[in-house]
Amino acid sequence: MKPAADVPDTETCRGRTRHPARAAAVAACVCAALSCAGHAKKARFPAAHETVRLNTIERLPDLSNLPGWPQDSVRQRLLYANFTALWHKMKDELIRCEKYGLYRTIDTSQDAVIEVDLLFGNPQWRNDSLCLDVTVRARSRISGEKREEPHAACGFGGTPGGDDTHRLNAMLADLARRFPVHEAAAMFY
Repeated sequence: MKPAADVPDTETCRGRTRHPARAAAVAACVCAALSCAGHAKKARFPAAHETVRLNTIERLPDLSNLPGWPQDSVRQRLLYANFTALWHKMKDELIRCEKYGLYRTIDTSQDAVIEVDLLFGNPQWRNDSLCLDVTVRARSRISGEKREEPHAACGFGGTPGGDDTHRLNAMLADLARRFPVHEAAAMFY
């Protein structure tokens, strides 16, 4: 048996062999675990082990007072389709975040414990952008607890002077793309 002095990365103390590198690694892991434990956040709306459903959009915002809003219903439906894209983006984010919030997203309303609605405010012009407040409302059917969180989204379009319908569509599509779905879905974890 070799004496402990021949092994460079160990020490002998009171008849026991110590490994400084191993002790440093363990100490670093303990420090990391303790520092992360203090940052655990509580969900703003607890949804753990529940079923969540994103309800369909009930009321679209009134966009008829926007300059360049088309009068024919076909073009209006094309512009309102951007809100459907925003709804799908929010639903995809809720499904993606199931593992963080420990909830399950479903499509049927009769089995849902928590229902989520998207409520749209009136659009506002800010410089060359179209801004819209979107409120995410969550409601528990069992406890009756409700929570509403407003989120702002702005859409930027092309330069003025072209086709107004095309410019509005570009702004609404950009607004749907820029909507903070990560922040909105984070209320459940």
